[in-house]
Amino acid sequence: MLFELTMQDIFRYFADVGALTGGQFVSLFIPSLALIVLLHMVSRLIRKHAVDTIGVKGYLLVFGWLGVTVHEFGHLIFSVIFFQLVTDVKFFQMPQSADGTLGWVERGTTSSNFKIGSFFVGIGPALLGSVLIYFAGKWLLGDQALLSLQFPTINITTFSSFENLKTFAYEIIQMVVFAFRFFFLRPEGIDWRFIIFLYIACSIGSSLALSSPDILIALPGFATIFVALFVLNALTLWMGMLIPDTIGQLIDASRSLYGMLLFVLMMNVFIAAMIMVISVLASTVRAIFRR
Repeated sequence: MLFELTMQDIFRYFADVGALTGGQFVSLFIPSLALIVLLHMVSRLIRKHAVDTIGVKGYLLVFGWLGVTVHEFGHLIFSVIFFQLVTDVKFFQMPQSADGTLGWVERGTTSSNFKIGSFFVGIGPALLGSVLIYFAGKWLLGDQALLSLQFPTINITTFSSFENLKTFAYEIIQMVVFAFRFFFLRPEGIDWRFIIFLYIACSIGSSLALSSPDILIALPGFATIFVALFVLNALTLWMGMLIPDTIGQLIDASRSLYGMLLFVLMMNVFIAAMIMVISVLASTVRAIFRR
């Protein structure tokens, strides 16, 4: 009986650890990953229509050089942070081959100890690009920009009921509306600072898309983070929530990151819509002159 009770206690303990880890994982990573996926899709849309409008060479000379440089630097900086061997770097080049390679960061063999780092190396361009666009907005448009970017609280209870999910969605909509009013209905109108900001957002935003190799680099690290978080919780939950409390503080701190990613996504959607209109107009004008 004692053995059965002990086994039941162990099972309950690890079930609690699993539930806690799942909640932490959802709160820490799912919002940012969802936003990064959306950024990836919108970024590809921007690049496609920019190329349709001004051609590949025009796009690369006007926007691509900056975006590709930031993209590769995102891989490089996280490789250095996580002590991964970098064997070769090319920040930007005009396409020299049929595969159209614009830049690269080549790394040596990654040991199992640095799989967690590989996750951040893989998504590094999206993280670094978002940070740069965010602070470009802060510097060029003012600190007031930050006030519109406080992401609503998200945790496992957010998805526990339709009412909670509805409240969360409403808070997101409020944040988006407030940010839209601030950025696009500004009393100052469209001045040189706003134009420079749009150029930076378009250049970097069009290169936030992750390539297939980027995703393959990130996936093993993603799984390793979950396992490491589960083990840490298993070792410390009985001690009085030492690690869980720390993770909770990280979740609160990451709300600014989510807000920043959402802000960059909004900028990219606006830029994509603007470039699509320009692309349609350019195609119409070209069709008229061909007649």
